[in-house]
Amino acid sequence: MIRCHGTALRWWIIVLCLTGCGATSEEVVGLEPVKDEAATQEPTTDENTMDEVGGGEAVIDESETDESEADANATHEAGGDAGGGPVTDESVGYESVPANVNFGDVRELVFAEPDERIRYGEDSLQFVELTRPREGGKSAVVVFLHGGCWLNSFGLDHTRAVATALAQEGFAVWNLEYRRTGDDGGGWPGSLMDIQAGIRRLAEVEDASLDLSRVVLAGHSAGGHLALLAGHWLTTEPIDGLDVRGVVGLAAIVDLATYAMGPGSCEQAAAQFMGFPPQERPELYAQANPADLSMHPNSLLIQGRADQIVPEAQARTSGLPVEWVDGAGHFDLIHPGTPAWGVVVAALRRVTE
Repeated sequence: MIRCHGTALRWWIIVLCLTGCGATSEEVVGLEPVKDEAATQEPTTDENTMDEVGGGEAVIDESETDESEADANATHEAGGDAGGGPVTDESVGYESVPANVNFGDVRELVFAEPDERIRYGEDSLQFVELTRPREGGKSAVVVFLHGGCWLNSFGLDHTRAVATALAQEGFAVWNLEYRRTGDDGGGWPGSLMDIQAGIRRLAEVEDASLDLSRVVLAGHSAGGHLALLAGHWLTTEPIDGLDVRGVVGLAAIVDLATYAMGPGSCEQAAAQFMGFPPQERPELYAQANPADLSMHPNSLLIQGRADQIVPEAQARTSGLPVEWVDGAGHFDLIHPGTPAWGVVVAALRRVTE
């Protein structure tokens, strides 16, 4: 974990990163974890936003606001409660809000407590929170991977509202926690290995309410990067009894090598995740880079035009289908009150129908 003591600067490093943002090693063939001390230092504070590049794809209109994505002002531990906290009312709803919300807005969302916590490994971070629809019946499953610049400062707590809202839409949500940079066993390739183990665990669950013939992987930001990698893995090593219909990347980092060379704090955290900068070990980056791998044939990206953290070029040059959302910032895609949320739900429905 990045420790925030000494000066206020270290706290701002974490803040800017967010707003800028079991199994054995033999199970992931060819993945060689290499750590470079220079690359694993804390990212430097950077106040510049990323340039946005226009594209020619179809656009979904969304109203714009003047809110900045750069005002998240708190850190939280993996598995800790987000600012909004749990509610007992199972019919909790989310009011409509203007586009371009910030991370603080996401953290303030209320959520329903998950139905179960299921372990997939011995480490305290190797668990899944399962949230089922209230109406019962057999439901398609969304395996959701949270973002947070791959850093252990940010856990699945900020996506519990996502799980609640998706359950209200009729999905069962397999909200998968994993070890990240700063955790023992986290970073590359341990984070992906955790996700693989968590997906295998889904195939083992005996739960009549889960339709394992209709599974979709979805991930936000750094979690989108990992979801795309997991989709590649499943095309080469399918799991018996589990039909993963597709992958939906929300503001996903597709070209890790290019992203890691950027100046922003989250971009610099990519080198921390790998343990070295891309120019030192390009052949190992290629193993962790969706842009260099064959994707699940039904992969889709959703990207906001106002994203200040993941440049549009990540989606535009990916070669994957992209749904562009005008006015949407980085965190709109995980806030159930934004206009962009309807785009996310519709995409998940298409993949699982």
